[in-house]
This record gives sequence, structure tokens and C-alpha cells, in this order.
Amino acid sequence: MLSISGRQIVRLDLTAQQVNISRSPFETAARLVRHGAVRPMGVQLLSVALVLLCSGALLLGLNIVDLRHQIARDRDADKIIEQLDNTANHLLGIEVAVRGYALFGNPKLLVRYRQEAGRLQAAMTSLSRLTAGLPLYDTAMAHIRDAVGVRMKIVAHVMSMAPDPPSKLALALRNVKDHGAIDAARNAVTAMRHMEVRHREQLAAKTEQEAVHNFALAAGIVLLSILVGALGVSCALLGGRTDPPQPLQATPG
Repeated sequence: MLSISGRQIVRLDLTAQQVNISRSPFETAARLVRHGAVRPMGVQLLSVALVLLCSGALLLGLNIVDLRHQIARDRDADKIIEQLDNTANHLLGIEVAVRGYALFGNPKLLVRYRQEAGRLQAAMTSLSRLTAGLPLYDTAMAHIRDAVGVRMKIVAHVMSMAPDPPSKLALALRNVKDHGAIDAARNAVTAMRHMEVRHREQLAAKTEQEAVHNFALAAGIVLLSILVGALGVSCALLGGRTDPPQPLQATPG
């Protein structure tokens, strides 16, 4: 038969009490701290905090890049609108010069017509360059080119009679069949301008909404990384304070 003495029973009981660490959550945490079991957890938490911090910084960086792109798009939109306004103004200037010359025969108006025609061509060239490769503007630019081209052919035909008497030019203007050509040119320019303004406003609203969302998300990730990092540092510091093992003292039964 197996016989166990009273001293062995006491030792077994004390050993079981030392191994058992699940009496309560607080006692379990205290024992983990005393035995240095939380230190590896602290290192892991610090690693997670570093990953979160890098993710938040990356998201902030991408958001800044998006904002810079939006600023660049706004500048391009401003340039397009500026050239559209120049086109409309030069069309009006040509109309004033042609009709004024037809009425008064002032040679200065003929010079003005030639200047406005050159400026119109420059504005159209700049507009084509700014919208090149952008499918959004293909249809609108085609309408503008067609309408302006028709109007300029009519005007060039009438002004080719100069320096004939103004009455002859006025008669030629009255005999023009397509009187709506100037309106078609203006309407095409105005329609594209309204489209560009609306497109810019939509892009700005979308970018602003995405920026607010991304900034809030990035700030939350950074804040979470700070909290996790603080918890990791605490665990690492507490895990370094280990108590030396205490010898078991058995009391005789």
C-alpha cells in the first residue's frame, strides 16, 4: 500500500495553492505581474501601437496628397473659366467692331476687329490645350469650335470687303442668312462655362467630404495607437518588477 505522511500532504497542498492562479481576476493579474508574464504582452501591444501609428500617418499623408490634387484641379478649372470668359469677350469685341465699322466706317474699328480676331484665336488655342485629353470637355469643345468657326467665316467674308463704303458692309450684314451664328457661339461658350463651374463645385464638395472623413479616421487611429502604446509601456514596466521566488514554509501537521 502507498502511504503518505502528514508532511507530504502539507507540501502538496502548498504547491497546489502556488500553481493555482485563477482564484479571482485581481489575484490573477497580480500573480501575472509578479511572475513577469505581462512583459511579453507589453511588447506585443507596443508593436500593435506602432502599426496603428504608421497606418494613421499614411492615411493623413494620402489625404494631404488628395487635397493637393484638388487644389491643382481648382487652378486648372480657373484657367479654363478664364479662357472661356476671354473667348466670350473677344466674340463680343469682334461683333462690336464689325457693326461699328459697318455703321461709321472708322478705320480704328477695323484695326480693333483684327486685334480681337487674333486674341480670340489665342484664347481658343489655350482652351484646347487646357482641355486636351479630358473626355469631359470633348462635346462642349466641339460645339464651341463649330459655332465660333461658322461665325468667324461670316465675319471674315463681310470684313473682306473693307475698305469698301460702310453701306456695302451693312448691306452684307443684313443679307447674312445665319443670323443666329453669333448667338450659337455665345451659347456654346456659356454652356461650357456653366458645366465647368458645376463640375468644380461637385468635385470640391466630394473632396471636402472625403477629407473630413479621412482626417477623422486618421485621428481616431492615431489616438488608438497612443492608448495602446501607453498600455504596452505600462505592461512592459510592470512586467520588469518581478518578485524573487519565496521558499515554501510547511507547518508541521
